[in-house]
Amino acid sequence: MNKYENNQERTRKYLKDFNREKVLKLLVKADQPIIFDVGSNVGDTFLDFKRWWPNSKVHCFEPQHECWKDLEEKVKNFGFTDVFINKYAVGDTTVDCATFYSHDITSGQSGFNKINPESLDSINLNELKNDDYNALKKYKEKLNHEREVKIVPLVNYMNDKNVEHLD
Repeated sequence: MNKYENNQERTRKYLKDFNREKVLKLLVKADQPIIFDVGSNVGDTFLDFKRWWPNSKVHCFEPQHECWKDLEEKVKNFGFTDVFINKYAVGDTTVDCATFYSHDITSGQSGFNKINPESLDSINLNELKNDDYNALKKYKEKLNHEREVKIVPLVNYMNDKNVEHLD
């Protein structure tokens, strides 16, 4: 297994080896696609979509309030009128208060499942096991903070917004 300093480094390495733009352009043939960015985080991916398809309409879905300011600022700073921010999660049923887990280490790993701090793939944990007990304890305290988020089915969203198809 490769050793990385953090999750962002691992993601950079992955994106260097994997060309998302090339793969997505093979799949999406429309010049003005309608795109759903589920788990938009801070908006880096929707910016890629707008760079690759300037006339696209992008619907962003992000339940973490820590990310909303970054998303809103990117939409405003780039002057997008065809990027729509939805401050909730998506799923197969409507849920007003679903348990969602966030983490102090990064917003990009948050979701409906807890992080397993005993996982062999836990980058920071592997290093901390060799450190003192307090460092390991502090790391674990950064994980799995529960919060409640709303979930909306995509089919309901599409009907409400008159979105007839996705590209």
